[in-house]
Amino acid sequence: MVNQEKVYPGIILVRPPVKPPPGWDIPNLYLIGDENLTLIDAGYMGEPTTSMILEALGDRKLERILITHGHRDHMGTAEQMREAKGCEVLCHEADFPLIEGRYGGLAPNRAVSEGEKFKAGSFEIEVIETPGHSPGHLCFWIKKQRILLSGDLVVGSGTTLVGPPDGNMRLYMDSLRKVRKLDPALILPGHGPVVKDPIAKIDELIEHRLLREITIAKALATGPKTLKDLLNAIYLGLIHPGLHGAAVCTIMGHLEKMIEESNVDFEPKDAPLDKATYRLMSKDPLPF
Repeated sequence: MVNQEKVYPGIILVRPPVKPPPGWDIPNLYLIGDENLTLIDAGYMGEPTTSMILEALGDRKLERILITHGHRDHMGTAEQMREAKGCEVLCHEADFPLIEGRYGGLAPNRAVSEGEKFKAGSFEIEVIETPGHSPGHLCFWIKKQRILLSGDLVVGSGTTLVGPPDGNMRLYMDSLRKVRKLDPALILPGHGPVVKDPIAKIDELIEHRLLREITIAKALATGPKTLKDLLNAIYLGLIHPGLHGAAVCTIMGHLEKMIEESNVDFEPKDAPLDKATYRLMSKDPLPF
């Protein structure tokens, strides 16, 4: 039996029960339309994802797979589905290198970009460029129904990993503000439950990131810190052990943004971020 849920008339959520790494949520996949469908994201590679998507499709045609970004949990079955259903695989060109690095010979049929539109039954799906979690991260906007398919820009519970090598915190914050202006009525996220109060959720994510910068600034106000020092000061004992790597990556993402904005400096200048020592550039511990 397919693990699926009708989240809106004409939109089916498929959530294959593939066990993710500790601390992470199963990815959400969405089938949109009636007889000619569009699939948003392709989940983890292999079974049971492939068979569950095929069972949910039945005899209906799959015209395309729109990929929010090139990470493993969103791209995995794209090649199998393309072979099985003859559909196109589409994503942003900036994520082509991520896909090539993770899947070797797999290549999307073509790139899509801001403003391009697709028909899926009675729905018109518009491409919205939302870089930050990855260089070419996309959201998909159904304007008439005010539905945002948000990928990993907005997740249903918790927060999103944003940091090197794929992520950029400044761009991520800009993308959150960009989709807020759309005033969505419903967000269908890449992980977690459907978001029924989108503006409150987006504001919560923006506030969380700003507070994290303040926390980093306060930690640095007591003296220079290494990345390990900051991890211990901010997260130790508060998160699942499986998320420690993600926490380090996120701190690095914030530090990159704060360095770019001249709020933080580091030394030695030729050191990678995880080997450097950081200091606050202002005597005011809350310079922003």
